[in-house]
Amino acid sequence: MKNFNTIVLLLLFLIGNNKSDGQIALTQIANGFVDPVDIQHCGDGRLFVVQQNGFIRIIDSTGAVLPTPFLNVTNKVAYGGERGLLGMAFDPNYATNGYFYIAYTGTGGGNNRVSRYSVSAGNPNKADSLSGVVVISIFDPYSNHNGGDLAFSPKDGYLYYGTGDGGSANDPQNRAQNKDSLLGKMLRLDVGSGIATYQIPPTNPLVGAAGRDEIWATGLRNPWRFSFDRLTADLWIGDVGQGAWEEVNLQLADATTGGNYGWRCYEANANFNTSGCQAASNYDAPLLGISHNDGSCSVIGGYVYRGAEFASLWGEYFFTDYCYDNIKSLKKDTAGNYILTAYGTSFPGGAYEYSGWGEDVYGEMYLASLAGQIYKLSSTDTTPVAYISDQDTLLLCEGNAVLQTPRGRGFTYDWTLNGTSLGVNSYQIIPTVGGLYQVTAYNSNFESAISTPVLVILNSNPVVSLQGIDTLYCEYNAGIVLNGNPSGGIFTIDGAVADSLNPATLGLGNHLLNYVFTDLNGCSGADQVNFVIDECLSVNDNYLAASASVFPNPNRGHFQIRFSNFESTAMITLTDIAGRILYSEAHNGNQGTQIATINLPLAAGYYFLTIRNKIHSTTMRFEVQ
Repeated sequence: MKNFNTIVLLLLFLIGNNKSDGQIALTQIANGFVDPVDIQHCGDGRLFVVQQNGFIRIIDSTGAVLPTPFLNVTNKVAYGGERGLLGMAFDPNYATNGYFYIAYTGTGGGNNRVSRYSVSAGNPNKADSLSGVVVISIFDPYSNHNGGDLAFSPKDGYLYYGTGDGGSANDPQNRAQNKDSLLGKMLRLDVGSGIATYQIPPTNPLVGAAGRDEIWATGLRNPWRFSFDRLTADLWIGDVGQGAWEEVNLQLADATTGGNYGWRCYEANANFNTSGCQAASNYDAPLLGISHNDGSCSVIGGYVYRGAEFASLWGEYFFTDYCYDNIKSLKKDTAGNYILTAYGTSFPGGAYEYSGWGEDVYGEMYLASLAGQIYKLSSTDTTPVAYISDQDTLLLCEGNAVLQTPRGRGFTYDWTLNGTSLGVNSYQIIPTVGGLYQVTAYNSNFESAISTPVLVILNSNPVVSLQGIDTLYCEYNAGIVLNGNPSGGIFTIDGAVADSLNPATLGLGNHLLNYVFTDLNGCSGADQVNFVIDECLSVNDNYLAASASVFPNPNRGHFQIRFSNFESTAMITLTDIAGRILYSEAHNGNQGTQIATINLPLAAGYYFLTIRNKIHSTTMRFEVQ
């Protein structure tokens, strides 16, 4: 709900929590970029700098700016003003699939677009410029307010895309509140499984309701930069305001809907154009409203610091503004209140025009200026971070648990269990027994920090098994009811949830059946089996052969025969490969589909089964193992 006291309280914190400029610093690590607006990493030591003019360039792990761009899409990008190449995000599985996504305003009308590209097969520093596939394209009537940031949630793996309200001023068509418009929204798209465009996450809030299913959150004006906390998966949105207020919005990771942030009814917590709007309490209040009276004009949302180098910055959400260089942060105190800190304005070059933040693979933070510089955020307090959890007791599942502390470049580590060193020099460890765990982190200058102790209680994973499932089925077999132990788990066949196996609908070939059971402790066990659905072909191709089968095949001498017969009696004869008759008996049944059960002590090998009526016969080969 809208809370008008939020701004007052946080502005009081702003007055009372100015820090001296020396407590944080910006160090220039590279320059010479053209309108850099975004900084991303792909899981290694490189930084990818997005230029608004249509290039993506690389700062390698040594700090050198590579001369050849990673990607050049200048022929696809409408560049100028607020338009251009605006954001990028690497697929969570980039290391294996090579996919990344870019957001831009396209040529030929300026539609807002997201496209997927692939890295070149033989050069990790070069994208395949011909691999682009448009994922989504949204008509935008004006040149400004394009949003353009992209990020994958560490919780659900979906791609989030922030769109502006379409531009002009004052949202003249009220698009941000229109649920049939994709403008002024946070979209949530499922781009997994290598699909060319996207699918709708089934838990999106408008699925099955009025409005566009892609929408996650509404009521945004221009969410220029947003980010996920890599530790908690909370979503932080810096939404650029109109003429009086900027705002920072926070959506916790356990939210089931992205909410409605109120634009154009409200600008931050102030009334803007409330015609046709509800009371302010029906909308989601910003965590922070920032008045333009302090020189702000365009909030540049950042990240929650989760790096390993500066313990004094841990957990602070850093942001700034395009029109002045006062870097600020928000951090929750022990009472659960968010404290606003202003760090001052004496940073390199007195630079205004800050345009975007970024993280590297270690969680260290960087800031871009449209003047062409890239800066690294640091603190004068170089005590490293040693952190396992805010909780003093962790209930974990045996074999599936990982304890980790933030990974630092050049760091070493010492893990202890009940006060005794485990001799493990790694930022993460898999506990094999319960007990009291701690980690000491050492940076490259041999400064150290020790985490608070955490009691780990390991619960055993349940033993799970599939029961009564064979590895071969005939396409004519009846539906098989699935059975797993313990009961109450989830069956999937080729990835689809099901509680029975129907060969006729699955089709011929190999199939995978999986069963997962999760107990009350949240621990899971699984069992799976591959099975084959066969045609059950016979030697003769006549009336009986059209629908005759042996199941299972192979078998151990105990099997069923399923066949069609237009008479009530059929003679069933079984012979070995030498032609010796091992079994012969008349089978009486109703006309149509008949089933006979055979149970014989047969040695391993191949056998022939013949079914005759007065006119037709069919012979099938089967195997005993």
